[in-house]
Amino acid sequence: MFLPMVPAVAALLFSAHGAAATEETANTARNGRFCSVLVGAAAPRGVSPTLAQSCSDLSRQAADAGLRLKARALGLRHQEVPIMFWYTDPEFHGEWTTVYGQHGHCDAAGYTVRPNTYWATKLSSVKGAAYCDRIRVNDGPVFDLPAPRMPGVDFANKIHVWASR
Repeated sequence: MFLPMVPAVAALLFSAHGAAATEETANTARNGRFCSVLVGAAAPRGVSPTLAQSCSDLSRQAADAGLRLKARALGLRHQEVPIMFWYTDPEFHGEWTTVYGQHGHCDAAGYTVRPNTYWATKLSSVKGAAYCDRIRVNDGPVFDLPAPRMPGVDFANKIHVWASR
């Protein structure tokens, strides 16, 4: 009985505020240990827009389920293909965010993401997925993924991931 009410609640939340409120929330809020973020394709040399985000203290699966509901309520196509995983601690430990690319796997162009203020100062290790095997943070050095440690990254203003093959 609870599950049929969830889409209705999600639709109510988003119908009043639209995509602009979602963009603002995705870029400023973090409410949970596990988060899932959906980003769109960027224009050449542009930034991939944050389309939706969901967080949970329960599990990655709960954050993913919330993201699916938000994406559906906003009428967004969601490929369910993670492109990278961010961790607060070295060696892939601590809190994490799963980043999904709306257009699926990485290619040579990849995705460029601007982390919210929480992740800008907390990013410590990154795993790539869906052919994303290279990362550059800000304009720093290129790291192979997975990157268990990211030396020299104190403030992650811009993250670019792509497929090298």
